[in-house]
Amino acid sequence: MARRMSRGRQKIEKEGDRYATFSKRHVWLFKKASELCTLCDVDIGIIILSPTEKPFSFFHPTIEFVVNRYYHKESSNNSSDIFETYVRSKVNALNETLDDISERIEFEKKLEEHLNEIEQKHTVKDCCAASVGDEIRSILRNDCWMPLVPLKAANSF
Repeated sequence: MARRMSRGRQKIEKEGDRYATFSKRHVWLFKKASELCTLCDVDIGIIILSPTEKPFSFFHPTIEFVVNRYYHKESSNNSSDIFETYVRSKVNALNETLDDISERIEFEKKLEEHLNEIEQKHTVKDCCAASVGDEIRSILRNDCWMPLVPLKAANSF
């Protein structure tokens, strides 16, 4: 069986398909840029014009800082550096809070799945409340258990 030859990347001809592809891919690009900022502690700026000429942008930490840093690579303004350090620390604190919330959401999803399994196994007619309670306790002892600790509160600006 012969392999089909790829034509490579070509412009998407259908206007509706082009808009859909753009909307999916620009979100992916911004997500990857955000991950790069978080993981590597870099400053980044992206400006994209959609097929309808609508501008989309992503800057970290701020547009002014990224543009100034690009145009004035050698010079450094101490007061702007202090402000940018403050902004960066706030963004990092918010990212930590987001990570904590994401972990809690994952825990809640796993717990809900396990509780649904228990509910499917047992009915009120053939099971007493004590055995359901014992099964819930055993689930909480398993790997999916996560202690419910208070979230780290991020200070507001």
